[in-house]
Amino acid sequence: MGLLVIVLPIIGTLFIGAISPGPSFIVVAKSSLGGSRGKGVAVAFGIGLASAVFAVLALGGLHVIFETVPWLYVGFKVLGGSYLVYLAYKIFVNAKKTLSEVRVQTGQQAKRPVLKGVILGFLTQISNPKTAIVFASVFATFMNREPDMVLYLVLVPMIFLLEFVWYTVVAILLSNSGSRKIYAQAKTTIDRVTAGLLGALGIKLVSDTL
Repeated sequence: MGLLVIVLPIIGTLFIGAISPGPSFIVVAKSSLGGSRGKGVAVAFGIGLASAVFAVLALGGLHVIFETVPWLYVGFKVLGGSYLVYLAYKIFVNAKKTLSEVRVQTGQQAKRPVLKGVILGFLTQISNPKTAIVFASVFATFMNREPDMVLYLVLVPMIFLLEFVWYTVVAILLSNSGSRKIYAQAKTTIDRVTAGLLGALGIKLVSDTL
């Protein structure tokens, strides 16, 4: 019973955070609409892995590290913001290309599209300082300062599954024929809006450190 008192609030709070639109949602949506269902699921898997890493760090006292070494968090925000700006640039320069052109280019550049999707999802999630702070704050609120090993064994896999399953559902819903048809017809506009959102998030993260 004591374990449930700790685990359920953490999982519930993180689920609310997961379903809130952010960089990871945008990247899964873009990958599913413009790539394939498989790529969207691969990105979701990468997001799940990064979330598991955040869970391990949060259990180890991530909030204490950020409070003790504030410049580390500042550097994290700069790197994370820079990565989002880079993603925005990549999406923007390919906005005018048709889906067939993008697929040919992707096929030529990446022999392992699934691995590339996993890496994309992992880097997008792990570079988000807001996600790091959410994990650190939630864990600090609901658990003891020195967590038992059982929490690592229970929480880390549950958080991986939470993020992976949610973003897999998003990937499946957005990779159906109807969604892809709409995307194909308005690809340039959708890609530019997507690039604008990611770029704005990245610039805000960097500017907040100045």
